[in-house]
Amino acid sequence: MIDTIPADVQRLIRALITQTERGRLEWQPIDEQATGFLHTSKSGSVSIISEDQDGEHPFVFSLLTPEGVRADSWTSFDKNQGEHSPDAPLLESLYSMAKRSALGATSLVADLLDEIEPDIPY
Repeated sequence: MIDTIPADVQRLIRALITQTERGRLEWQPIDEQATGFLHTSKSGSVSIISEDQDGEHPFVFSLLTPEGVRADSWTSFDKNQGEHSPDAPLLESLYSMAKRSALGATSLVADLLDEIEPDIPY
């Protein structure tokens, strides 16, 4: 069985999801296929990647030092056991929000709506 993510790291992931959803954090793609995303701050960085580069599980969440060294990481799926971790939904939510941020999905939707429905107030 996969170990669960420690409570303080779960709290960090939830904060990352919330602040990304509110538009307060930005993520950048870390590969050409846009299957991994990085948020950098002065204290360090975090990344969330689709390990198989298919946009699906397993997702790997990593804490990185300011120098870019991986301090710790957790995965959403144990390939040896063939099971998802209890925290898989949390990592999947983070991946989804990071991807939307990095690829500009929110502004893309707004721009498309402005073009398609210019006279309808929101």
